[in-house]
Order: sequence, then structure tokens, then C-alpha cells
Amino acid sequence: FFSDVVLNHVGIDNPWLIKNWDAMVYKELTPAERRMSDAELLHKYNPAGRHYYFVFYRTAGDADSRIMIAHGKASYWDGWSDTVQLDYTKKKARDYAMEITKFWLEKGLNLRCDASHLLTRLEFKENWYQQMKWEEFSSLWPKEVWQEVSEYLSRQQPEKVLMMEAYGD
Repeated sequence: FFSDVVLNHVGIDNPWLIKNWDAMVYKELTPAERRMSDAELLHKYNPAGRHYYFVFYRTAGDADSRIMIAHGKASYWDGWSDTVQLDYTKKKARDYAMEITKFWLEKGLNLRCDASHLLTRLEFKENWYQQMKWEEFSSLWPKEVWQEVSEYLSRQQPEKVLMMEAYGD
């Protein structure tokens, strides 16, 4: 039996997001943006009705606590409006992915990893950190997620199957 795991993003209604927003791809607002309404921010960050970012209140009802959090996306897709993009340059996001992986493996299931190509360092950098130099990016995310998962499987559960879905060349 297989469990279909999605490690690229979480659902927008995932309770883990509330306390762990800093493990997501997000942007702080500029002073000028802080004076904008939520509707104006959504219009600015989501041109032509695309789904790139949503307004998130770090403290409920406090407009000064707002940030823009990214929806999950791929280089060939504008974004999935019901998702939130994990930021793998943050250790907290990588740890969360390993927790999810271990949870399902410990339940005795093999894993089918949805859109696994989105979690290669090359693809992720292209999607989210194009301007960052590789040296800095590598210091924030030193090892491929799938290498970590494979090493865990080899050590702890070598009988398990890891099937990875990928698109593109």
C-alpha cells in the first residue's frame, strides 16, 4: 500500500501554519504596503487574478502583523490557491517534511511523493530564490530533501518503496 505525500506545500487550512508561518515562503510588507487594504495587497501580489500570495495575519485582527505568504506553485503553473508553500531554506520546513515522511512509513506504508521535482534545490531556487547566489542558498539548504529521505529509508526501513512523481525534462 502507498500513501500519497505532498511535501512541497501544505493546505491553506492546515493548523500547523498558524504557529509555523515562518517556515513558509513569505514577504514582509514595506511601509507603503502596510497602509494598503487587504484587497489592494491581493491585487498587487496577484496580477490578472493569479494565485501567488495571500494576506496572513501573524496576530489575529492586527493589521501591522500582516505578511504575504506564497501559495504553492511550479515554474509551469501560476499557483494552487488552496495551498501554502513550505520554504525549504528554513530548517523547520525540512524537519516538518521528515516528520510527515516518518509518520507514514511508521504506519507501514510505502510512499508516492507528489510533484517531487519541486523539491530539488535547483527547481526550488528557480521558483523562489532566483536572485540569491548559490553559495548563500546552499548554506541555507545544504542537502537535497530526497537524499535525506533516501538515507533514512536505507537505514531505518530498507524494505519500503519510495515512488516519486516528476514533470518536465
